[in-house]
Amino acid sequence: MEISTIVFSGGGTAGHVFTANGTAFFAKARNIKRIMITDQRGYKYVDKTLFDEIYVIPILPNILLHPIKFFKSIFKSMKIIKNNPNSCVIGFGAYISLPACIAAKLKRKKMYIYQGDQIMGKANRALGYFCNKIFLSSFNIKANKQKSSIVGLIPRHSIKSYPIKINSGIKLLVIGSSINTPFWKFILPSAFSKLPKEVLSQISIRQQVGKDYEYFDKIYKNIGFKEVSLEKFIDTNTSLPWSNLVFARAGFSTICDLTASMRPAMLVPWSKSKDNHQLRNALWFESSTGGWCVKEEMCTPDYVSNLIMKVYKYINNSEGLNNEINTSEDNTTNIKKDTLTKSNQTNEVKIAEEKKEKMKNEEFNLESKSMNLSKWMPVHGGLIIVNEIVEDHKKTNQV
Repeated sequence: MEISTIVFSGGGTAGHVFTANGTAFFAKARNIKRIMITDQRGYKYVDKTLFDEIYVIPILPNILLHPIKFFKSIFKSMKIIKNNPNSCVIGFGAYISLPACIAAKLKRKKMYIYQGDQIMGKANRALGYFCNKIFLSSFNIKANKQKSSIVGLIPRHSIKSYPIKINSGIKLLVIGSSINTPFWKFILPSAFSKLPKEVLSQISIRQQVGKDYEYFDKIYKNIGFKEVSLEKFIDTNTSLPWSNLVFARAGFSTICDLTASMRPAMLVPWSKSKDNHQLRNALWFESSTGGWCVKEEMCTPDYVSNLIMKVYKYINNSEGLNNEINTSEDNTTNIKKDTLTKSNQTNEVKIAEEKKEKMKNEEFNLESKSMNLSKWMPVHGGLIIVNEIVEDHKKTNQV
């Protein structure tokens, strides 16, 4: 007898819910009943079309300060499982997954966990000792190898792959839950102000600005972009296909969507993320050669403007070498030829030749990076998980 119900548990942040949504999509395709257990924070991210039942439990982040709510959440989860005898539970990380997974063990049901971030969180580390199987996004994650199964990424099912287009200039998409911090408010306007007008006129930008619409609107009006769209919240289903370059933080769901849509990106990991897991995520993404990992302290206006300039020059076949930005990293290229001595002219020729060679480097070829992402990691982790759960239950019944 095949499994008839899968209880999904995830919440706290969008990333833990999006992976549950992505897996539920494939469970629905197999006509398996889907139940979602989440918290108040995670509820708004749940795709209501993918679940037959959705329950919000009262658990709060600091369990030690709210033990009664924690135990109430366990008892409620046990009742849900009791009403669905032929079921199992899969947790997608964070504190919210604990009650349902504990309830599964108490009711002697099979329990699984999925780990997306490249550093296993506290909840999954604890549950890893008791679960039947650990589904991992990559080989880099330290976990019990005997229990582990590498399944890859779980993007949202609505994210599709589209080849990028560069014939209409740079189409920059700026997204991320941490995008409205003073850090970004300083970096981006300063970086854009360093770019030549001919470069800015070839940049179209869509940026998630949250409550800072007026701030960015006032600044960007005077910059000279080809096109500007400032939005409080950006729908990545439409914005990712539009873009050919993305600036974002390094949450796991962001990496899933970038990979599935084949979008090159500069990822700036949030330095205050738990266990600094966003840095590990960003370095992992960079290993695909589909983007760049830039630490916050390294992400200066000079760095960002130079990156955009190099991408622009690659797109335009290395034109405008004499328009290089004057920065501390490279302050020799703005010297005019007519003021150079003969020896300096020779030196400038060498510099120009070196720069032409760099332009041939695939480092700033957006189309190449997009193709690298398409070959990097499997993006049907949800399908693999559902298939493995079904097969696991078949084997149990045969025994």
